[in-house]
Amino acid sequence: MPQRSNEHEIISEKTVVLAAQCWNGAFDAGRFAAKMLFDYRTRIVLLNTYNSPAFGTTMMRKITPILEQTAEEDLYTLRALLTNEYGIPADSIEMAVTEGDLKSVIRSDFSQQGNLSIVMGHNIHNPYRKGSCIGMINALMDSKPRPIFLISDFITIIEESRIVLIAEKETNISTVHINYLEEHFDKEDITVEIITGDNKKRMEMSEQTANHFSALLEMTDLTRNPLEQIFYDQVIGVGTA
Repeated sequence: MPQRSNEHEIISEKTVVLAAQCWNGAFDAGRFAAKMLFDYRTRIVLLNTYNSPAFGTTMMRKITPILEQTAEEDLYTLRALLTNEYGIPADSIEMAVTEGDLKSVIRSDFSQQGNLSIVMGHNIHNPYRKGSCIGMINALMDSKPRPIFLISDFITIIEESRIVLIAEKETNISTVHINYLEEHFDKEDITVEIITGDNKKRMEMSEQTANHFSALLEMTDLTRNPLEQIFYDQVIGVGTA
């Protein structure tokens, strides 16, 4: 687990992009970022993208400002949660509202960003069901940033060559979700691991992933829910590979 640096040590900054497209899960993603990832060297970017409808130019001119305003209002709400409930300084949070598809925006705006992780929350129980949110998750996985943290009833960590699912119980993770992940990455050499409070298995994180967790976790006064406690005990508290 990363240790807190003293004031004379050079600190490597990190960027956490909180993708807020799946709005129903954005607050869970914000909680995870605030409790597990944020520390004094973190820049949090709240990202919301939108696409103008592909019809008449006149209609596009009327609709586009509305889409942009709605996306901005969502991010203001999310920022207020992070600052007021979790105490994250406002100057550590940036908001980015961008027209375009999520994969292209991440590649164009964040591909050169070192020490980058992305967090997204969702409430999709059947990933094969069509919908805009699953499209966003597909785009996120295809955009190639690593690590990615997907937050739902369980936590999914996507690394370069490994996917780790963390849950209170293994029955909380549907086989449909596991099949979906395996099929999505079927051309890559990637393994799927499951860690729960039942199996007591522990995860040896890659150094890249470990570097994104907060150096202040041991000192946080934020109460952890059961899933977060399992995550802390069996993932973060273990160290790196």
